[in-house]
Amino acid sequence: MDKMNIKKLLCLLVVVSCLTATLWGYSSFFGNPISKYLANQQIKNYLVVNYPDKDFGMSSSNYNYKTGSYGARIIFKKEGISFFVSADARRVNYDQYKNEYIRDYEIEKIFAEQVKNRVLPILQKEVDEVVDMDVEMYIEQRKYSRKASYFEDVNEPLKIYVDLRSVNTKKISQEQFIEKFLKIREALLTMNLNIEYLDCYYMYKYKGDGYSMGLNKTEFNLSRQQLIDSDNVVDYETINNRREG
Repeated sequence: MDKMNIKKLLCLLVVVSCLTATLWGYSSFFGNPISKYLANQQIKNYLVVNYPDKDFGMSSSNYNYKTGSYGARIIFKKEGISFFVSADARRVNYDQYKNEYIRDYEIEKIFAEQVKNRVLPILQKEVDEVVDMDVEMYIEQRKYSRKASYFEDVNEPLKIYVDLRSVNTKKISQEQFIEKFLKIREALLTMNLNIEYLDCYYMYKYKGDGYSMGLNKTEFNLSRQQLIDSDNVVDYETINNRREG
Protein backbone atom coordinates (compact mmCIF):
# COMPACT_ATOMS: atom_id res chain seq x y z
CA MET A 1 0.00 0.00 0.00
CA ASP A 2 1.53 3.35 -1.05
CA LYS A 3 1.77 6.44 1.14
CA MET A 4 -1.16 8.13 -0.61
CA ASN A 5 -3.52 5.24 0.15
CA ILE A 6 -2.31 5.10 3.75
CA LYS A 7 -3.08 8.81 4.17
CA LYS A 8 -6.55 8.32 2.68
CA LEU A 9 -7.22 5.40 5.02
CA LEU A 10 -6.08 7.41 8.05
CA CYS A 11 -8.27 10.34 7.00
CA LEU A 12 -11.24 8.00 6.61
CA LEU A 13 -10.66 6.52 10.07
CA VAL A 14 -10.49 9.99 11.59
CA VAL A 15 -13.76 11.01 9.87
CA VAL A 16 -15.51 7.82 10.98
CA SER A 17 -14.26 8.30 14.55
CA CYS A 18 -15.47 11.91 14.60
CA LEU A 19 -18.88 10.93 13.23
CA THR A 20 -19.20 8.12 15.77
CA ALA A 21 -18.29 10.43 18.65
CA THR A 22 -20.72 13.08 17.38
CA LEU A 23 -23.59 10.60 17.03
CA TRP A 24 -22.88 9.16 20.46
CA GLY A 25 -22.85 12.63 22.01
CA TYR A 26 -26.07 13.58 20.22
CA SER A 27 -27.80 10.37 21.33
CA SER A 28 -26.71 10.96 24.92
CA PHE A 29 -28.52 14.30 25.04
CA PHE A 30 -31.32 13.92 22.48
CA GLY A 31 -31.89 10.17 22.11
CA ASN A 32 -32.11 8.39 18.79
CA PRO A 33 -34.94 7.46 16.40
CA ILE A 34 -34.83 3.74 17.16
CA SER A 35 -35.03 4.05 20.95
CA LYS A 36 -37.70 6.75 20.57
CA TYR A 37 -39.84 4.48 18.39
CA LEU A 38 -39.49 1.57 20.82
CA ALA A 39 -40.33 3.81 23.80
CA ASN A 40 -43.41 5.14 22.00
CA GLN A 41 -44.55 1.57 21.35
CA GLN A 42 -44.08 0.72 25.02
CA ILE A 43 -46.24 3.69 26.01
CA LYS A 44 -48.98 2.90 23.49
CA ASN A 45 -49.14 -0.76 24.50
CA TYR A 46 -49.18 0.22 28.18
CA LEU A 47 -52.11 2.60 27.67
CA VAL A 48 -54.13 0.03 25.72
CA VAL A 49 -53.63 -2.62 28.42
CA ASN A 50 -54.08 -0.39 31.48
CA TYR A 51 -56.79 1.98 30.21
CA PRO A 52 -58.87 -0.12 27.78
CA ASP A 53 -62.02 1.98 28.32
CA LYS A 54 -60.32 5.34 27.68
CA ASP A 55 -60.23 7.31 24.44
CA PHE A 56 -56.78 8.86 24.61
CA GLY A 57 -54.50 11.03 22.54
CA MET A 58 -50.71 11.00 22.73
CA SER A 59 -48.23 13.74 21.88
CA SER A 60 -44.81 13.17 20.38
CA SER A 61 -42.39 12.02 23.07
CA ASN A 62 -39.37 14.01 24.22
CA TYR A 63 -36.06 12.64 25.46
CA ASN A 64 -34.86 13.22 29.02
CA TYR A 65 -31.08 12.79 29.06
CA LYS A 66 -31.00 12.65 32.88
CA THR A 67 -33.18 9.55 33.07
CA GLY A 68 -32.50 8.12 29.61
CA SER A 69 -36.24 7.86 28.93
CA TYR A 70 -38.87 9.42 26.69
CA GLY A 71 -41.89 11.23 28.09
CA ALA A 72 -45.17 11.72 26.21
CA ARG A 73 -48.17 13.84 27.16
CA ILE A 74 -51.37 11.77 27.30
CA ILE A 75 -54.90 13.16 27.16
CA PHE A 76 -58.06 11.30 28.16
CA LYS A 77 -60.32 13.02 25.66
CA LYS A 78 -63.69 12.47 27.33
CA GLU A 79 -62.51 13.43 30.81
CA GLY A 80 -60.17 16.20 29.64
CA ILE A 81 -57.39 14.85 31.86
CA SER A 82 -53.80 15.47 30.80
CA PHE A 83 -50.77 13.66 32.24
CA PHE A 84 -47.43 12.25 31.14
CA VAL A 85 -46.03 8.75 30.85
CA SER A 86 -42.34 7.99 30.45
CA ALA A 87 -40.65 4.88 29.08
CA ASP A 88 -37.43 3.55 27.66
CA ALA A 89 -37.07 0.94 24.93
CA ARG A 90 -37.90 -1.91 27.36
CA ARG A 91 -40.62 -0.72 29.74
CA VAL A 92 -42.81 2.09 31.04
CA ASN A 93 -41.15 3.51 34.15
CA TYR A 94 -43.58 6.23 35.27
CA ASP A 95 -47.30 6.94 34.94
CA GLN A 96 -48.26 10.33 36.35
CA TYR A 97 -51.98 9.50 36.33
CA LYS A 98 -51.52 6.44 38.54
CA ASN A 99 -48.90 7.94 40.82
CA GLU A 100 -50.29 11.45 41.30
CA TYR A 101 -53.93 11.64 40.25
CA ILE A 102 -55.57 8.48 41.55
CA ARG A 103 -53.09 7.01 44.02
CA ASP A 104 -54.17 7.07 47.67
CA TYR A 105 -50.97 7.65 49.61
CA GLU A 106 -52.82 8.21 52.88
CA ILE A 107 -54.50 4.78 52.91
CA GLU A 108 -51.25 3.17 51.75
CA LYS A 109 -49.54 4.63 54.80
CA ILE A 110 -52.31 3.39 57.12
CA PHE A 111 -52.13 -0.16 55.77
CA ALA A 112 -48.31 -0.13 55.73
CA GLU A 113 -48.30 0.72 59.44
CA GLN A 114 -50.75 -2.09 60.15
CA VAL A 115 -48.53 -4.60 58.37
CA LYS A 116 -45.37 -3.30 60.02
CA ASN A 117 -46.84 -3.33 63.53
CA ARG A 118 -47.84 -6.97 63.17
CA VAL A 119 -44.94 -8.33 61.15
CA LEU A 120 -41.87 -6.57 62.58
CA PRO A 121 -42.04 -8.14 66.09
CA ILE A 122 -42.34 -11.59 64.52
CA LEU A 123 -39.30 -11.04 62.32
CA GLN A 124 -37.32 -9.72 65.29
CA LYS A 125 -38.04 -12.95 67.17
CA GLU A 126 -36.79 -14.98 64.21
CA VAL A 127 -33.65 -12.93 63.55
CA ASP A 128 -32.06 -10.87 66.34
CA GLU A 129 -30.46 -8.39 63.95
CA VAL A 130 -33.73 -7.14 62.45
CA VAL A 131 -34.14 -3.49 63.48
CA ASP A 132 -36.75 -2.04 61.12
CA MET A 133 -38.83 -2.60 58.01
CA ASP A 134 -40.67 -0.62 55.37
CA VAL A 135 -43.80 -1.66 53.50
CA GLU A 136 -44.95 -0.38 50.12
CA MET A 137 -48.09 -1.03 48.10
CA TYR A 138 -50.18 0.67 45.43
CA ILE A 139 -53.80 1.58 46.14
CA GLU A 140 -56.14 3.73 44.11
CA GLN A 141 -58.38 6.35 45.66
CA ARG A 142 -61.83 5.43 47.00
CA LYS A 143 -61.05 1.71 46.88
CA TYR A 144 -61.00 1.14 50.65
CA SER A 145 -62.47 2.78 53.71
CA ARG A 146 -60.15 4.50 56.17
CA LYS A 147 -61.52 2.07 58.76
CA ALA A 148 -60.53 -1.00 56.75
CA SER A 149 -57.96 -3.48 58.05
CA TYR A 150 -55.29 -4.76 55.71
CA PHE A 151 -55.42 -8.23 57.23
CA GLU A 152 -59.20 -8.50 57.04
CA ASP A 153 -60.25 -6.43 54.03
CA VAL A 154 -57.22 -6.03 51.76
CA ASN A 155 -55.00 -8.30 49.71
CA GLU A 156 -52.94 -5.82 47.71
CA PRO A 157 -49.41 -6.96 46.71
CA LEU A 158 -46.68 -5.83 49.11
CA LYS A 159 -43.08 -4.80 48.71
CA ILE A 160 -41.24 -5.41 51.97
CA TYR A 161 -37.83 -3.99 52.86
CA VAL A 162 -36.17 -5.35 56.00
CA ASP A 163 -33.20 -3.67 57.70
CA LEU A 164 -30.77 -5.70 59.77
CA ARG A 165 -27.81 -4.51 61.80
CA SER A 166 -24.97 -6.52 63.31
CA VAL A 167 -25.03 -6.65 67.09
CA ASN A 168 -21.22 -6.65 67.36
CA THR A 169 -20.01 -4.95 64.11
CA LYS A 170 -18.39 -8.22 63.10
CA LYS A 171 -18.72 -9.16 59.47
CA ILE A 172 -20.68 -12.28 58.66
CA SER A 173 -20.21 -14.42 55.57
CA GLN A 174 -22.43 -14.29 52.53
CA GLU A 175 -23.76 -17.74 53.43
CA GLN A 176 -24.69 -16.53 56.93
CA PHE A 177 -26.53 -13.56 55.44
CA ILE A 178 -28.47 -15.90 53.16
CA GLU A 179 -29.45 -18.00 56.19
CA LYS A 180 -30.91 -14.92 57.86
CA PHE A 181 -32.69 -13.96 54.65
CA LEU A 182 -34.23 -17.43 54.42
CA LYS A 183 -35.51 -17.24 58.01
CA ILE A 184 -37.17 -13.92 57.21
CA ARG A 185 -38.63 -15.27 53.99
CA GLU A 186 -40.09 -18.34 55.68
CA ALA A 187 -41.57 -16.28 58.51
CA LEU A 188 -43.29 -14.00 56.01
CA LEU A 189 -44.59 -16.85 53.90
CA THR A 190 -46.20 -18.52 56.93
CA MET A 191 -48.25 -15.33 57.43
CA ASN A 192 -49.87 -15.78 54.00
CA LEU A 193 -49.11 -12.21 52.97
CA ASN A 194 -49.37 -11.26 49.32
CA ILE A 195 -45.69 -10.34 48.84
CA GLU A 196 -44.48 -9.46 45.36
CA TYR A 197 -40.98 -8.34 46.40
CA LEU A 198 -38.75 -8.89 49.43
CA ASP A 199 -35.51 -7.04 50.07
CA CYS A 200 -33.13 -7.42 53.04
CA TYR A 201 -30.22 -5.11 53.81
CA TYR A 202 -27.69 -6.16 56.45
CA MET A 203 -25.33 -3.50 57.82
CA TYR A 204 -22.53 -4.86 59.99
CA LYS A 205 -20.31 -1.82 60.57
CA TYR A 206 -20.89 1.44 58.74
CA LYS A 207 -23.65 2.63 56.45
CA GLY A 208 -22.76 1.34 53.02
CA ASP A 209 -21.08 -1.82 54.29
CA GLY A 210 -22.78 -5.18 54.42
CA TYR A 211 -25.05 -7.23 52.16
CA SER A 212 -28.36 -6.86 50.43
CA MET A 213 -30.59 -9.14 48.41
CA GLY A 214 -33.94 -8.65 46.74
CA LEU A 215 -36.22 -11.35 45.34
CA ASN A 216 -39.34 -11.10 43.23
CA LYS A 217 -42.26 -13.40 43.97
CA THR A 218 -41.20 -15.76 41.17
CA GLU A 219 -37.87 -16.31 42.98
CA PHE A 220 -39.25 -17.12 46.44
CA ASN A 221 -38.83 -20.85 45.89
CA LEU A 222 -35.09 -20.66 45.24
CA SER A 223 -33.17 -22.97 47.55
CA ARG A 224 -30.29 -21.99 49.81
CA GLN A 225 -27.75 -23.40 47.35
CA GLN A 226 -29.41 -21.68 44.40
CA LEU A 227 -29.18 -18.36 46.22
CA ILE A 228 -25.51 -18.98 47.05
CA ASP A 229 -24.78 -19.80 43.41
CA SER A 230 -26.77 -16.84 42.08
CA ASP A 231 -25.61 -13.25 41.76
CA ASN A 232 -28.56 -11.90 43.78
CA VAL A 233 -26.48 -11.04 46.84
CA VAL A 234 -24.74 -7.65 46.76
CA ASP A 235 -21.58 -7.32 48.90
CA TYR A 236 -21.15 -3.60 49.49
CA GLU A 237 -17.75 -3.89 51.14
CA THR A 238 -16.37 -5.57 48.00
CA ILE A 239 -17.88 -2.82 45.83
CA ASN A 240 -16.45 -0.08 48.06
CA ASN A 241 -12.99 -1.68 48.05
CA ARG A 242 -13.03 -1.76 44.26
CA ARG A 243 -13.94 1.91 44.11
CA GLU A 244 -11.17 2.82 46.56
CA GLY A 245 -8.69 0.70 44.65
